[in-house]
Amino acid sequence: MGQSMVAIIEADCTGCDLCIPHCPFEALLPLLNSPEHRTKPKRPVVVVESQCVGCLSCIGSCPTQALHEVKTPPNA
Repeated sequence: MGQSMVAIIEADCTGCDLCIPHCPFEALLPLLNSPEHRTKPKRPVVVVESQCVGCLSCIGSCPTQALHEVKTPPNA
């Protein structure tokens, strides 16, 4: 059986960062320095997959429902 983790729908993420403090594992970070996002008015949050344990604490904090659960395959 696979585990859960969080994924972000970039098109729906406004970069409000409300989800970031809800992650006890610091797996959500603002995307500040990526060249392709520097000129965009909104910058999405990114999931640090190696730090996400799938607790899903952040999902309810997103006002645009850009965060959702995804299943990862076993041993992934």
